[in-house]
Amino acid sequence: RASAHDALTGLINRHHMQTLLDEEVRRLRRTEQAFCLAIIDLDHFKQINDRYGHAVGDAVLQGFAQIAEATLPGTDRLARWGGEEFLLLMPETGLPTAQQRLDTLRQRIREHDWTILGEDLCVSFSAGLCEPGGRVPLYRDLERADRALYKAKATGRARTVQADRT
Repeated sequence: RASAHDALTGLINRHHMQTLLDEEVRRLRRTEQAFCLAIIDLDHFKQINDRYGHAVGDAVLQGFAQIAEATLPGTDRLARWGGEEFLLLMPETGLPTAQQRLDTLRQRIREHDWTILGEDLCVSFSAGLCEPGGRVPLYRDLERADRALYKAKATGRARTVQADRT
């Protein structure tokens, strides 16, 4: 378990997610069944750590993971991708449904009472959403999702931006 999961959040780790992504791409090429992925980044996380301390930052990461796992369907896989960044794999899911899932998750995160961890604490996230087509290497699709994430942050945060088509 330790080799495939993040110790802090209990989510799968980047290495294990890469294996799942490779399997999903192979399935896409074989069956042409769509999937989506999203790179999610907690907004202003450095400010949370600076204002409330790293223990609260860790609790925010854990809380985000717990809410996400309770909100998302069991077929979706969420990994801690690095720091305050997460990668969500949504098998057999097209863009409209993926967007809806991220919107629902954003609402649950917004509704959660984070003030139990720190006075006036609010948590939100930005996401870059991509539907790989199987025509390019997966790292290109991850780059597309990452560019969409940066666009979400540049246009006000607390939103999902869909990646440009390849």
